[in-house]
Amino acid sequence: MEHDDGNPNHEGWSQIRSALQLAKHTVVHGILQGYQMSVVMNMMGAIGTIEICMSSLRFTMMVKRNG
Repeated sequence: MEHDDGNPNHEGWSQIRSALQLAKHTVVHGILQGYQMSVVMNMMGAIGTIEICMSSLRFTMMVKRNG
């Protein structure tokens, strides 16, 4: 069994990136269709938070592997 070494090309990271892309498209369509701005901003904030968490997690895994 192979462990995820924090490689951004690893299948799990790829799936997460795909989900984030889909979420961003949903936000854009929400803006175009006139959703309430507060709802759109909340969605964008959540997506940004997830991206930051994923980046820091990947960095932590790389540091652990190299350290």
